[in-house]
Amino acid sequence: MLRKVVRESVRDWDQKLPYIMSAYRAAKHESTGYSPYVLVYGRTCRIPIDIALGQVTEERQYSQTYDDYIVHTAEKTRDTHQVAREQLASTADRAEVVHTRRLVLLLLTPPLPESIAEVDQAVHRSVPGDWSHQTE
Repeated sequence: MLRKVVRESVRDWDQKLPYIMSAYRAAKHESTGYSPYVLVYGRTCRIPIDIALGQVTEERQYSQTYDDYIVHTAEKTRDTHQVAREQLASTADRAEVVHTRRLVLLLLTPPLPESIAEVDQAVHRSVPGDWSHQTE
């Protein structure tokens, strides 16, 4: 995100940084399945446009008292963190499989010759005959 903003407006990127960070924190990450905001605060990020569009859901029904709210939030946060840990483990397993496949492919692929001379020598070794002189 920052790279795109810097590319578009080199001079004032630092003034846009808080907005970029807000968007980053509110965006769902593939590795955890949650946004950083949800993992820290235990609820989805609400911005003024959400309120204007009527997209804010009420969570007050779960908490009649402050103690109920704290217990509910702690349970929800604990469950969210557990799901995020499982998602991270799954992501790590997939990354390991991809890495292993690339490594095997790299190890099984013969190295490319570094120069034309190496190619020429390889051809001379594989084709029988005397290549020391050429006839026209």
